[in-house]
Amino acid sequence: MGRRQPDRMLTATRSLSVLLLIILLAGLLRLPFLGTKPLGGDEIYSALRISGSSFGLVKQQLADGEPHPATSWQAHLTPRPGRTASDMMRVLAQEAPEHPPLFFLAARSWRQIVGASLSGQRLLPALFGLLLIPATAALAWELWGNRRTSLLAATAIALSPFHTLYAAELRQYSLWALLLVACTWALVRAEHLHRRRDWLIYCILCIALLYTHLFSVFPVAGFALLPLLLPPWRKRWRALTLASFTAFLAFSPWLWAAAHGAMLRQGTNLWTGTDLPFPLLLWNWGLNLARLWIDLDPGGRLITGDGIMASVGRLAIVVTATAVTAWAFAIVIRRSNHQPAAILITLLGCSVLPLILTDLSMGGCRSAIARYSLPGYLAVQLAVVGGLAPRPNNRSQSPQERVRWNRLAALILAGWLLLNLSSQLKASVAPGWWSKLGNMDQTLVANALHQTESPLIVSEGYLLRLLSFSQALPKGSMVLVLPSGDDSQRQTLKKWVVPAIDRKQTVVLYRPSPEVLSTLELLGIDSFRETLRTPSRYPYLPHVNQHTRQWLAEASRKAGDKPE
Repeated sequence: MGRRQPDRMLTATRSLSVLLLIILLAGLLRLPFLGTKPLGGDEIYSALRISGSSFGLVKQQLADGEPHPATSWQAHLTPRPGRTASDMMRVLAQEAPEHPPLFFLAARSWRQIVGASLSGQRLLPALFGLLLIPATAALAWELWGNRRTSLLAATAIALSPFHTLYAAELRQYSLWALLLVACTWALVRAEHLHRRRDWLIYCILCIALLYTHLFSVFPVAGFALLPLLLPPWRKRWRALTLASFTAFLAFSPWLWAAAHGAMLRQGTNLWTGTDLPFPLLLWNWGLNLARLWIDLDPGGRLITGDGIMASVGRLAIVVTATAVTAWAFAIVIRRSNHQPAAILITLLGCSVLPLILTDLSMGGCRSAIARYSLPGYLAVQLAVVGGLAPRPNNRSQSPQERVRWNRLAALILAGWLLLNLSSQLKASVAPGWWSKLGNMDQTLVANALHQTESPLIVSEGYLLRLLSFSQALPKGSMVLVLPSGDDSQRQTLKKWVVPAIDRKQTVVLYRPSPEVLSTLELLGIDSFRETLRTPSRYPYLPHVNQHTRQWLAEASRKAGDKPE
């Protein structure tokens, strides 16, 4: 024993060194690109809430039928004097109770330290994403007690394009992933040691998890039912039940606010209730799973290309990813004790099944939105690592079988990590990616607008996108949001747009409808030069694809026309 202890310490020291190198590599791959992509629509919501502004106030002040300088739009994304954390929580409770306040409170405090720069604000979720790497290693150690498996799990998270994408957004998803893993780690540790302080840590982490994302109620409730799946855990059911009940009791005020707010208002996520045909819904499930393996297409279609070969390639990737994932889960179930399998299946089932059953029974496409199933992503990644990690001392196999198996598993894992690294590098340098949904082409639009000189930008809405553009508009730009109603629009166009064109100011129409173009023609504005049209991005989500197409047109009079 005296000679084994130093070896163990040396192994632990080497493992820690490797883990630090993995975290450093992840930081080098992620941090330099935090400011390269403009704020997306959901990030604009986050920035508004962190600033203490309500979307209703922004709409009231900016969508009033009068042009406003781009600088006045940007002002809504900076902290409002006199606004406190209580004001921010009040805005959240009124406008977005489906988003608990923990991340926004942390982001507000963070911005007071680092300022309002885009990269500075995104640094906080990026740090949460980096902390997810050692947290995953710790969870893998608790599940399998194998340092090699722990380091492979850390590497999988570090190179994962999915986690990289959401760790680079001013949103709560990297914190949600971190707390999900930490909560699961605390649960397994509390069951192992059965000390009061460990159950207290689990309870506190559950409360933090619930106050980060509303869908956390599913894994926390699922974990409370684990004694039904694991007989050895039944002697811990009192402690687990007490911790879970306390967490839900602490979360009940916000849970009530979320339920009350959903009944009183129309939410911002009503589009997730749009029905998808079942084959298309099934295809989205396959795409979401396959993106854990390869994600080389900005539109989220796994690989680029529109021909028959590209379609066959996507189908082959989805089938292969599904088969390997099922194989990995089967291995975890067969060759380890029941605890890792039960925990990972609970994490996967409790996050994915509620969304699937809701979509199938009530209609909608919630299960097609990848970020909603984030706990399931973590479960799949851990299962693949735990199932395929080489086991040099597997006594159930002969030496020859063990060598062949370890080579095959190492080849699959190496290919997976290499595809992840390639996908991450491509997504990091791209101007936009599928995770931003309707806002992935913001950079293209902003660059096109920046080529104009002091333009008047006219839109029929899309305030979130306009707020994003406002940060890249040239000096002297004005933005006009048309009111609703044909007569009101005609009066506004006549009052502001026609005179601007007559004095030779550049007028850019953002996503102009045929009705607006017809009204302008009646007012003598009959030349519309399209300067940008973005391609179709989301054929697998038709209702999203319909609203993601963006185009710009410069309005003017034809040569020789004279104003009346």
